[in-house]
Parts: sequence; C-alpha cells; structure tokens
Amino acid sequence: MAKRNVSMEIKDFKGGSNLLLDEARLAPNEAKTVLNLIQVQDGLWKTRWGTAYYTQALPFACDGATEYVKSDGTTELIAVAGGHVWKSTDGGSWTEIEEA
Repeated sequence: MAKRNVSMEIKDFKGGSNLLLDEARLAPNEAKTVLNLIQVQDGLWKTRWGTAYYTQALPFACDGATEYVKSDGTTELIAVAGGHVWKSTDGGSWTEIEEA
C-alpha cells in the first residue's frame, strides 16, 4: 500500500503553541513546535524578532538572576552563580558582591 500525503488548510490558529499535550491530542488550531515565529493578534504568525544580549557572560553557570532599574535610570543585573553573588551595571562586566 502506497503512503498517502494529506494536506489540511488551517485558517484559524488562535490556539497558539501547546507544549503540554501530546501532538496527537492537540486541537487543529494549535501548534506543537514553532520556530522563529511569534503569534500576534487574532492568531496570526509573524517572524520572531532577534535576540539581544544585555551583559557579558557570567564566569560560572547561572543559578538565578534578576534585573532592576535604579532611580538614576541605570539597569543592574544581580545573579547567583558558582556560590557567589554577582552584579552587572548597564551591561558592563560582572563584579562579585562581597559581604560587608
């Protein structure tokens, strides 16, 4: 028996991407994998914008990080990596925060 290809046109993709269910259980308006696309209004797909790096790489694998903006407008990243706490201001190099 020859293998048949079946084409389906889906006009409404409002379900978005769904990584929680097995592919066979997805609704017809959901996608299992979406590469370099984002979903905009009314379920329309659009090319994903690029990525940006906000600072240099940490000297160790990162265990967690957060960002905040100070009252003077500078942005600081605080990260825990390698058992130490690190700080980067406005994307600059990392400096270790030492105990007082």
